[in-house]
Amino acid sequence: MDGLAGIPPSPSSPRDHLMALEHPVERGQRYRDLSSGRFGPLGTEWIVDAIFQGTDGIQYAQLVNAGDLTQQKTLAVDVLGDRKRFERV
Repeated sequence: MDGLAGIPPSPSSPRDHLMALEHPVERGQRYRDLSSGRFGPLGTEWIVDAIFQGTDGIQYAQLVNAGDLTQQKTLAVDVLGDRKRFERV
């Protein structure tokens, strides 16, 4: 049992859309934005430029837009694992 207080997790958890990050996010990997308007136009391809751990203990990825290298974003690595937001290219 993996649930809280001995309660097994439900088969349809709200977190089912999160990818199990079997392979760590690494510099040079590419991700396509699947949600319009959040991180740029729908379908924007982002390249992982750097990985770092923030002072809050969360691991972050610094991304650059593959079509415009002057555009940069910093997101928690877990956000890249959300299949509703990103897919690995």
